[in-house]
Amino acid sequence: MNIEGQKFSKSRNWAVWMPDILTRYEPDAIRYAIAAALPESKDADWSWADFVMRNNNELVAAWGNLVNRMLSFARRHFENAVPQPSAFSAEDQAILALSESAFERVGSLLEAVKLRAALGEAMALVRET
Repeated sequence: MNIEGQKFSKSRNWAVWMPDILTRYEPDAIRYAIAAALPESKDADWSWADFVMRNNNELVAAWGNLVNRMLSFARRHFENAVPQPSAFSAEDQAILALSESAFERVGSLLEAVKLRAALGEAMALVRET
């Protein structure tokens, strides 16, 4: 792995030191950025600009927005509680089918240790919903 186009080097102090990065960023954001950036078959380049872009545009804007919309919907329509189960509407069934299909694709990719592709599939579902 390279950082900003140069090889990591402890002797030249050209590295991403975990204790330092963990004081500024959440571990999940770091894990996500690494898994999304690393190809499984060749060297990768860590870029701070890419890390910030992934955090802001993918985790905060896409994932965070989905979670916020779901929680806001539940608060508005179900008084902050999970509603009692009822028959699925056609729209419910379509979303369930979409989610199950994505779950199978992501699972297959994870079993094949294709983390980047698995994250791509999961985030595609986030953007679709």
